[in-house]
Amino acid sequence: MVGPAAAAAKPPSPPAPQPDSPASYAMAVVIGAPDPSLRMSQPHMALPALVDAAQADPLQAALDAVYAGVVTYGEDYPAFLEEVWSVCQSHP
Repeated sequence: MVGPAAAAAKPPSPPAPQPDSPASYAMAVVIGAPDPSLRMSQPHMALPALVDAAQADPLQAALDAVYAGVVTYGEDYPAFLEEVWSVCQSHP
């Protein structure tokens, strides 16, 4: 609306979200380190590794899958990389 009526008009309020509806969930985007109190599901974080491993270029697939594994392991990534390295050494 424009003109004098616009000053008196109230914008419509959004409908209240219903329980278990997609509108009842929220997503937050942060810059910097994530809040340590927020837990992440490792199986869900590992899902990109499966997609990355199916790429046509084997080297790119391996590198992307290992990167997804590092992200999944989080702070424990050195243990993951040691395991990857031991497998690479055992299969020349």
